[in-house]
Amino acid sequence: MSDELVTCEGHGQQIATLVCRHLVESEHGDVSAGFHWTDDEGDLTANCDVCEALCDQDGFFPDDLVNDTFVVICKGCFLEIATANGVEIGPDRAS
Repeated sequence: MSDELVTCEGHGQQIATLVCRHLVESEHGDVSAGFHWTDDEGDLTANCDVCEALCDQDGFFPDDLVNDTFVVICKGCFLEIATANGVEIGPDRAS
């Protein structure tokens, strides 16, 4: 997915990332939804505490729930959601 681009109203054309819908829908305030993320060779993925609890012991989310749970957003939005949940991702980590 790291080569795939999406057009965002707020950030323009950006690298596509994948996050659980709970992170996108969460109110970014005092309470964090949790932000568990990975960077697999430039493919950024994140999920909340609720989705993290559904992962198996190897860290994989159930395949039958992926399409209903995860959405594609731009890298700029990904970084904003991370920050809103108390996670700072430096530019060297989010290639």
